[in-house]
Amino acid sequence: MPFIMAQRGIIFDEVTVDFGNIKSWDNPPAVFKFENTSFDPQYILAPKTSRKVSVDYPRNKIESAEKGEVRIFYYTDQPGPFSEEILLYYSGSNTPVKLTVKGNIKSLANNALTQCPDFNQTTKIEAKDSWVEAKVINKITKEPIQLVLVNIGREKFYSQKNGEVKVKLYPGVYGIYAQADGYHPFSEFVGIKKEMGTLVIEMTPLDVPLEKDYIYVEEPVVKPDSIPILPDEKPDFSYREFKANHIVLLLDVSGSMKQGGKIDSLKLAIRTLAENLRSVDRVTLITFASKTNEVLMNIPGDNKDLILPAIESLTAKGTTDGVLGIENAYQQAFTHFIQGGNNQVIVATDGIFNSPNYSESQLLLMIKSFRNKGIKLSVIGFGKEKNAVSTMQKMSSEGGGNYISFSEKNNQIRNLIFEEIKKQSKR
Repeated sequence: MPFIMAQRGIIFDEVTVDFGNIKSWDNPPAVFKFENTSFDPQYILAPKTSRKVSVDYPRNKIESAEKGEVRIFYYTDQPGPFSEEILLYYSGSNTPVKLTVKGNIKSLANNALTQCPDFNQTTKIEAKDSWVEAKVINKITKEPIQLVLVNIGREKFYSQKNGEVKVKLYPGVYGIYAQADGYHPFSEFVGIKKEMGTLVIEMTPLDVPLEKDYIYVEEPVVKPDSIPILPDEKPDFSYREFKANHIVLLLDVSGSMKQGGKIDSLKLAIRTLAENLRSVDRVTLITFASKTNEVLMNIPGDNKDLILPAIESLTAKGTTDGVLGIENAYQQAFTHFIQGGNNQVIVATDGIFNSPNYSESQLLLMIKSFRNKGIKLSVIGFGKEKNAVSTMQKMSSEGGGNYISFSEKNNQIRNLIFEEIKKQSKR
């Protein structure tokens, strides 16, 4: 009788979820259960998806014999039949697992999300919004704190005398960031749904050490031979040698960046980076001048058709408000955090980061707080003003990254950002 070896690896119970005919579609998750049947720990890589799909998958190490699940959400504004295929790679195999979600939508529920929240930068989600209440309190005394600056998604609010904040939001995932004199910065992300309870934001006084509540980045334990070769990677930037990246590019596009060809040099450096990104990498692009603009949000690195035109469209005009941009950049880095990967904010500017709401010490405290959560920060400085350079150097030092000084004589300007990413993501 022949001996047949059982397949080992990340094995799914089912690879297709067919919802059949759905009378009222409200974005139910398609749940795919799996087990690690190999003898080694495994690590699921960030999947490539369309704009109609988001994937919730384990970011941490999956031990041998450990079970888990992948949840896939489908978004549409049109009734009718659908079928979406997702290719899921994991560290122990060069061949992806093919997961399929399909069904036939008869009508959309009132609370259905018609667009994936990760790509909601220009189109408003057509769903019923909800009033969400938050309360800001002192973590030690449990007393309410007033005049706390709270960012929820793209909106800013100050807490009232009783510590309360009330905001109208569409259902989805939002980054929450709070800043107040005398307290450590607060950051978290939360799923907003209809009829949810009060969100409690606990602020820790500066004289009290922070508890270890930050995200712990655990490097997956994998054998080099078991790390897959991705179809779109280059020999000098392989997944075997370099971790997956979520890169948040925060770019100064104020009027002063027109001078000396700064914006053109910056675009050249970003294009070089974009041309080398792999499917496991993600890129977010935020510009700042008089206001911030979310150009790209958590886009897979192999989506060149979307990334490259966005880079070409960059123009410089307006004044500078860099601190507002940094708040936004950290929210996106935190919301789309890649467990075990390199999560990094790259700031490119020629100006001073000043704001009526922040002192330099508060800015550096915010940067250090997010470094403790596993998010690095590097700065590319185009300016020569002494105070600006000093601030940028302090920012990169507190952020655990590097300060890179732009020089027109630098023949390697094209590779500046890409080399910094390689340095930070090296295994």
